[in-house]
Amino acid sequence: MKRFYVYIDASVIGGCEDSEFAEATLALWQLFIQGVYIMVLSEHTLRELQGAPQSVRNRLLEIPEAHQIILADTLEADCACRCISVPRYCRSGQSIRCPSCGFDNNWPC
Repeated sequence: MKRFYVYIDASVIGGCEDSEFAEATLALWQLFIQGVYIMVLSEHTLRELQGAPQSVRNRLLEIPEAHQIILADTLEADCACRCISVPRYCRSGQSIRCPSCGFDNNWPC
């Protein structure tokens, strides 16, 4: 079975505790727990979560270690995390080059 790797940030984890987003986020969480999707997060995200409520931080403990990848703090990881979210800001239909690393997403917007 081919598994998908899904990058998440602190807002996704917090969505488990937010009534507006909980249903969809908890469904995604179950896919992580089952190993259908592999959760990918960065060390930067882990630092952001240090100030979050304990109930939010505990959500990470629900995901088996075999179903998660933590990206080390590197320029590539930092840029990859930022570049993943770039398309939602583009309305021109053109690809966007990351100003930090030069990564060209080549994704239609």
